[in-house]
Amino acid sequence: MEPSGARQRQPTREKGGSEVGPNPTDRGKPGTKRHLVTDARGTPLGLTLSGANRHDSRMLVPTLDAVPGVRARHRGRPRRRPAKLHADKAYDHRRCRRECRARGITPRIARRGIESSARHRTTPMGG
Repeated sequence: MEPSGARQRQPTREKGGSEVGPNPTDRGKPGTKRHLVTDARGTPLGLTLSGANRHDSRMLVPTLDAVPGVRARHRGRPRRRPAKLHADKAYDHRRCRRECRARGITPRIARRGIESSARHRTTPMGG
């Protein structure tokens, strides 16, 4: 989802770059996708960039690996990744589920043609 408001937009400094590719939905014009992992409250935890022509599911692993360690109140190794991952149908691939499980993450991914992505979203507070 694209952020709204002028304060969130960054001016373009240089056209092109390594993370720009032809956008398949905009007649091949160059574009960039932002892949973001957030917590339940919407606070960003990890971010990666890719060309607009790159499929979302291919960026799952780099985006999960971009999440820094989280400070915990207990001893031991800090948790680096979320316990569960809620994702839309673009991530409905065996490899995505396998990569999540290999990292100790429970995948909650909507299945293409079977269920709605809305079922996997958390309910708003108070409702």
